[in-house]
Amino acid sequence: MKPPPEGHQPSYQPPPPPARRRPLGGVRTTWLIVGALVAALVIGAAFVLPIPLFYVFEPGPVLDVERLVRVRDGRTYSSEGGLYLTTVGVDVSVTFVDLVRAAVDEHREVILESDYTQGASDQEVLRAARLEMKQSQLNAKEVALSELGLAKPTAGVKVVETVEESPAEGRVAPDDLLLAVDGKPVCGPMDVSTLLADREVGDEVSITIRHRDRKRTFDVATAENPQLPGQPFLGVQLEQLERDFEAGEEIEFKTGRIGGPSAGLLMSLALYDQLTPEDITAGRDIAGTGTIACNGSVGPIGGVGLKVAAAEAKGVDVFLAPVGDFEEAQRVATEIEVVSIATFDDAVRYLEGLK
Repeated sequence: MKPPPEGHQPSYQPPPPPARRRPLGGVRTTWLIVGALVAALVIGAAFVLPIPLFYVFEPGPVLDVERLVRVRDGRTYSSEGGLYLTTVGVDVSVTFVDLVRAAVDEHREVILESDYTQGASDQEVLRAARLEMKQSQLNAKEVALSELGLAKPTAGVKVVETVEESPAEGRVAPDDLLLAVDGKPVCGPMDVSTLLADREVGDEVSITIRHRDRKRTFDVATAENPQLPGQPFLGVQLEQLERDFEAGEEIEFKTGRIGGPSAGLLMSLALYDQLTPEDITAGRDIAGTGTIACNGSVGPIGGVGLKVAAAEAKGVDVFLAPVGDFEEAQRVATEIEVVSIATFDDAVRYLEGLK
């Protein structure tokens, strides 16, 4: 066969290849993948990223306070039952999921960060809580040892200085001793704060001052604390007096990171129980809360409902609640017995009546 002449085109040309088209399903799949990734990031952030401005309160650990009170160089006695202090946990890294959980869980409370810190830094809040715990330990020690006849209560807290344009300016001087508020003895700064806790700014309170060798009582109107807006104060900076119990025992409170004043009642009861041969628990598990003043009075605290819930989860038999918190504690309780306590003596009498 002869080759075709130059320039001759063959009679058959193969068809051009079809144009490549992107399948419609591929586009949808891509967007589905992108959407899934975005959703995963959003969901992950909801679990991980904290939301500013919010804290969550929740039931905290319930601790055997007998193990936190140590008496050295003195005879101690064990108990068949237990005394438990209750705490409130504070979640400061609150995520969206935490907020949703708190909204449906009656045992969690959402609060504003500003309501908790009152304008102070986290370090300042922590330092104040530790100082309150230290004062509470001193009061618990004094109350328990005084009940046993091993110490004598020492009333009075030293005035360091007065705040300018405050109710105390010109009426109280540095080195004065503040002996009582509304007739109730004080032996530390925490006692004064506790006695003013249920007062409003502008309320008049009676204070007893010892100036040199002269004691006098007069009324002053509370003012708003510039560091704690909305809270009343007298306008005096106070300092704890040194106290020598001369009890012969070395006593330690191993409370670790626990802060605040609300363990006072249970610490005083645990120390009293260890130093007395009678088992005041009568074999039962007793939980509770409440501040303790040097005169033995028990003051209210915050978060009592969360503490009752924690005690019930622990399976405790009885919850000792300050008088001011009794109604709320009783409202939350479902199985535990709630007992109203006004003083350390109230608590001892109740426990001794369990026998």
